[in-house]
Amino acid sequence: MKLRTLAFLSLLIPTTAIADKKIEDLPKADPKAPLSSWTPVQQWREGEGTSSSDSPGFFLMADELGPKLSELGRVRLIQNCLRHPEKFEEGMLWWAICRQDVNALDLKKLEAELSAAGIAGAEHKSVVDEVNEIVRRARLTGDPIDALAKTEPGVQQILKLGEDARTEWAAFATKNKAVVDRYLALKDAVRTARGDAKDFAGCYEATQPAFAKVLKAALPKIPYDFTADAMDGYTAGYLFFIPAAKETYLAEVSYAACLWSIHDSAGLFYRVAASQAADRVMAGPRTVALAKLLDETFKPKFADRSLSWNRRDSAHAGPKVSAPGGHYDKDLVNGEAVIEKLIPAGELTKFKFKGATIERCIQYAQDAAKTCLKRGVLPDDLAEGMAPTKFLAGVKPGLSVALKFGFPEAVWNAKTKKLISILTIPVN
Repeated sequence: MKLRTLAFLSLLIPTTAIADKKIEDLPKADPKAPLSSWTPVQQWREGEGTSSSDSPGFFLMADELGPKLSELGRVRLIQNCLRHPEKFEEGMLWWAICRQDVNALDLKKLEAELSAAGIAGAEHKSVVDEVNEIVRRARLTGDPIDALAKTEPGVQQILKLGEDARTEWAAFATKNKAVVDRYLALKDAVRTARGDAKDFAGCYEATQPAFAKVLKAALPKIPYDFTADAMDGYTAGYLFFIPAAKETYLAEVSYAACLWSIHDSAGLFYRVAASQAADRVMAGPRTVALAKLLDETFKPKFADRSLSWNRRDSAHAGPKVSAPGGHYDKDLVNGEAVIEKLIPAGELTKFKFKGATIERCIQYAQDAAKTCLKRGVLPDDLAEGMAPTKFLAGVKPGLSVALKFGFPEAVWNAKTKKLISILTIPVN
């Protein structure tokens, strides 16, 4: 009788329904965590609130995840790749890159990823419904293009290029496995924001020769003088003169990442190298396909003269990457001048610019605004500074140097008009 009474009373006690766990309530990836450690939900959440102009960044992320790209991550890639382009021709570019991901999407695996993350009930159904809608909208772009490809040779060329890029990358990655693995490990090491990350061990010896090779091969095209970019200095210009290729992009980013581990003044070099224009980034099948589709020499021939091959301006935006910016420290010089004296100081080298002066205020009014009453030319406080010794290849008194946040972008002989080193690589 007692047990029956307790059972009856339990029915009278009100209960609070436990709400289904929402996917947006689960934590996003730690920006310092290796990309390879991102969970399916974290890959999905990376795409929240983005626009189609972020597509190059998603291609890079998916390429770097490789076999660790989840189905939830693949859906976000598809969503940011195919967002109802305004023109049919624009859709051809994106469909050529993402059609394989649409066709490869495994909904059963996706549902298993949701269940493993504790997404159940109504929330599980809500995410699956959203996924189905994303795929439906993607096919609104892609299916007509596939249908047209059966009779239109120009469209066939575009789609074939996307397929060939995957075959090309697979062969390259197999042949150059150590290079690709090192590139991925070094990028993950930079994300940790720790210069002592284990993957940096031995990186200079492993990456310097490869970068030196591609840079020196481009020397005949590199002018002695050109205008530096206000934000990216000479670094962006020097990299631009290196022909775009899989080998060169991996060499540039890997070497820059390694230099950043030596000293954070190389942060600018790394940021510029890693986030180049999309037609120069090649780190996997999707980014290779995009770079080739944007190549000015690729000109598909359409039987239908009303069709044209218009490359989207937004596709030239730099991929979204996790990279440190250049750091400006009070001991690091930012400018161009002639070196007067070098004083080795362990890992850093002290230097002094020859006759560097600067115009500044030498007398202020005694008011709250500190109005300047008199200006004059005085020795520049920044005429003395430091730079990493390892970065100063070829630097000696009498030569000129361009430093961006303490990083020696170039060293040259103003008298002979010859470049001595570029991005720390001796060239003469």
